[in-house]
Parts: sequence; C-alpha cells; structure tokens
Amino acid sequence: MKRIVVHVGMNAIAGSTQELVLTGDEIPAGWDQMTEGEKSAAMEPIVQVCIENEIDAGWGEYNDEDPK
Repeated sequence: MKRIVVHVGMNAIAGSTQELVLTGDEIPAGWDQMTEGEKSAAMEPIVQVCIENEIDAGWGEYNDEDPK
C-alpha cells in the first residue's frame, strides 16, 4: 500500500517534527502523475489542517497605559 509521510516542523523550536501519514483515499488523486509543484500545491491545504489541529493559538489586546 502506498503511503506518503509529510514532516511538519516548527521553525521556532529546533528539532520539533510532527509526522502526518497519508494512505489510501487521503492521498491526493493523480499523485503519481503530478509534478513536484503540483504535489506541493496539493499538500498545502492538508498540511494547514494538520497544523491547525496541532496548535492552539490565541492573542490578547492591551493598552500600554493600563495592562489590565
């Protein structure tokens, strides 16, 4: 069975890597006939979903004069 392993690393944390393994129907249709550019484009939304599932980010807004 064909499988594709995508390595997702965070630039800010040296050595951090998460593996995303795609098999069967998870592999984009036509993968074997795609160019490297097409493969990168097909992987972009898949990797983005992986990142969104792994990272919980938030923010706050503060007035410098009143840090409450």
